[in-house]
Amino acid sequence: MRVGDVLRLRSVEGSEIVAGNEFTERLVTGVNVMEVPDIINWVKKGELLITSGYSYKDDPASFAEVIPKLAAKGVAAIGIKRKRYFEKIPKVVIDAAKKSRMVLIELDEKVVFSSVVKEMMTEIVSSEYHALTILQDRVNQLSEMLVQGDGIAKFLEQLSDLLSNPIVLIKENEEHLLFGIKEDELQKVGLSTRLSDYMADGRQGFFTMDADETRYRIYAHAIMHKSEQLAELLVLEVNKEITNEDMFLLHQITYMIGLELISETIRTRTEMRYVEQVIQDWIMGKMENSSNLRIRAEVCGIKIDDSRHYRVLLFHMETQNNQEVRYMINRFQKNLRMTEDIYLTPLDDTIAAVVSEENYQNCIERILEEGSYILGKNRLSLCIGGESSKNYDLSESYKEAVQIYRICDKRGKYQELNYFDDIGIYALLYEIPVDKKMDKFLNRYLTPLIQYDKEHESNLFETLKTYIGCQGNKKLTAERMFTHYNTISYRLERIHQILNMDIEDGKVRFEIQLAILLYEMYL
Repeated sequence: MRVGDVLRLRSVEGSEIVAGNEFTERLVTGVNVMEVPDIINWVKKGELLITSGYSYKDDPASFAEVIPKLAAKGVAAIGIKRKRYFEKIPKVVIDAAKKSRMVLIELDEKVVFSSVVKEMMTEIVSSEYHALTILQDRVNQLSEMLVQGDGIAKFLEQLSDLLSNPIVLIKENEEHLLFGIKEDELQKVGLSTRLSDYMADGRQGFFTMDADETRYRIYAHAIMHKSEQLAELLVLEVNKEITNEDMFLLHQITYMIGLELISETIRTRTEMRYVEQVIQDWIMGKMENSSNLRIRAEVCGIKIDDSRHYRVLLFHMETQNNQEVRYMINRFQKNLRMTEDIYLTPLDDTIAAVVSEENYQNCIERILEEGSYILGKNRLSLCIGGESSKNYDLSESYKEAVQIYRICDKRGKYQELNYFDDIGIYALLYEIPVDKKMDKFLNRYLTPLIQYDKEHESNLFETLKTYIGCQGNKKLTAERMFTHYNTISYRLERIHQILNMDIEDGKVRFEIQLAILLYEMYL
């Protein structure tokens, strides 16, 4: 009940408010009788204190000094009975109540304290029972929505209506759902650009944010499952004050939200696994024909156009453990969506994409743009297989993309777009088995130099590599290494002695160049 409701009780008939009339909406949660000087140690927030003033009958100023302390403790109001020990409430006490923003009630001389306590407690218990009944009805109403399978979106929309305030649900992967507020309005509050902070902070309770010279009060409640935080629920105090009843309702239903989020995640992951399996089989060439591809794809909501041609792309990212790949593909799938042009699936430690040849350029631009947004400074590189002649068999395009990926990975060199034609002779070198024959070949042309450099801290291998790259031109080699011509000549002579071969000979230089390429790929 509110302070204003107290004056309507039969047990306080004839009483009146003499201070704090503007605070009559203050909530009263209990009643206490004040007849001892140390009452300050026993009061509780929200109580109405009633007294005859006996303890301060000879010293009203001391009574006035206690009032600010009672206000600080959260006392809702004070009732003083007149014509018992005070003919009228002393002015010093009234002034102290006004200054402390305390509601002060002058109780009629006929008021019986025991009757006030009995009637007030009856009203409070009745009010609380009524509030609990309404709360239980709301919880039942929301529970029924989940039981009927209406989903989390409708559940939260109804919750926003019950709270008469907008709410934001921030999920684990930083996705956020809005109810009762638009994205541009959310941005004004300053929440939209900072949503990821709230999951990290695990905020609980009230906090404030300033935007457009307005202070917004926000109530945060973490959605937990065991010890794991699944989401954060934010209630924005825009339309009305967030009450204790609202917070209690949130406390009751957040467990249900957590269960629904887990259930939704399991359903989504199950559906996505099937979608991804279809795409992987498509990439690997496991579809028997176009009809088989179309039927399997339609079952999981993918529409394949028989007239289109496709090719396979593999993503290369700086972050490549399984957990990060799963996170990345979730972000790509959420933002790119599954269309007739782009289909994504995790594949080993990377992401594979099937793109439509008819809209190829637009697909590439969309993927690179999204990659820049998701990865930030970590550049996304694409290894692109050739166009497939059969729309149901992408195995050749996939093998080509894998070959490009592995060769670029071996070399540690990626362009933004990597095609088969770009890797040149490395495509042939990649097919050479790493065995004793290769070791023997490298030992003949390079290993003695590399060993010599380690033992003498020299630079013969790099000199030979630069010399071969300059087509045997000593002057150009000296310029590129910022070294004197005579020094280069000396080093080349030393190389000739160590390898015991004529590096001026074109055939020998070719064989050395081949050894350098193999060394860079495999060692």
